[in-house]
Amino acid sequence: MLVAAVVIALSFDGGSSTEVTSLAAILLWWTVLVAVLLGIWPVAPVPRAGWAAVLALGAFAAWTAASIAWAPSAERAVAELGRVTLYLGVALVAVLAVRRRAAARWADGLAAGIAVVGALAIAQRLVPGFGSSGGIPALLPEAALRLSYPVGYWNGLGILLALALPLLLRAAAAERHPAIRGLAVLPIPVLSTALYLTSSRGGVAAAAAGAVVLLLAGARRFATAQALAVAAAGSAVALAVLRSQPQLVDGPLTPGLIEAQGPAVALAIAGFCVAAAAVYAVVAVFAPATTA
Repeated sequence: MLVAAVVIALSFDGGSSTEVTSLAAILLWWTVLVAVLLGIWPVAPVPRAGWAAVLALGAFAAWTAASIAWAPSAERAVAELGRVTLYLGVALVAVLAVRRRAAARWADGLAAGIAVVGALAIAQRLVPGFGSSGGIPALLPEAALRLSYPVGYWNGLGILLALALPLLLRAAAAERHPAIRGLAVLPIPVLSTALYLTSSRGGVAAAAAGAVVLLLAGARRFATAQALAVAAAGSAVALAVLRSQPQLVDGPLTPGLIEAQGPAVALAIAGFCVAAAAVYAVVAVFAPATTA
């Protein structure tokens, strides 16, 4: 719940301002340094995959630092270095402070937080008077139809939503009660419709890449494929309902339009989410998760 709350809070902060990321990076790195020096971390042997992820982020941080020399704006490059350094600190905390069993809870927390963000995002489009698009439409009128709430930038929101897909599929394929596995599928149609409304090609690419990597490298590929198939079917129907009201997608968006069409579409999408969850829960009863 704490991880989910942090994700939601940072989303409402526009993905976090430079001041917030800089302060968070400093606190994280001091925490890592003190915990390692005192012998508190690592709490368990770090797997090779964990070190590989840390080294990859470290190489990216080094490249970002080097870019200060040729970037058109050294100030912006330094700000991005702070952001990447924060990511590296989060990765270090994850591999040093989290035991293998607890890692699943962290993943579930991330998935739950992003799912809530996706639900809030779609509500901003379909529920009258809910949320605000911020100042971007005033500065960039053609972006008014691209869903960006609450992050404030459609590509940022799209990629954030995409990151939830492999996390939710992992939870759906885990060896848990069928009802819990079905619950992991429930948010995916909402996330799919919200991702569609962002018009973020990067978000779509990230979602596809995450699903493919999980299917190829995951321990329960068959269960993952089942969950993906059910979620894809539910998402397809939800998108079809959304597209049946083209003004909600392409505008012009007016309070009267949202009041007339939005709630019915939102209710339909919610129904397809519940249906997808129920179908997959039944599938999970008769086809338990395996390591295949």
